[in-house]
Amino acid sequence: MDEIEAKLRKMKELAEFARDYKLSKKQIDLVNAKIHKFQQEILDLDEQSRTFWLDAH
Repeated sequence: MDEIEAKLRKMKELAEFARDYKLSKKQIDLVNAKIHKFQQEILDLDEQSRTFWLDAH
């Protein structure tokens, strides 16, 4: 859970950074790629936790 929350905070920070600064198209694409990477990592962690809890019962 802590890992997921940390990744969500990083995603929020990136989104706020993109909102607050005038970024080039290339910079926006990089921010979006990082956000997408965090999103996939969160989905993977969520799936791992579901598998753990299913196996535990």
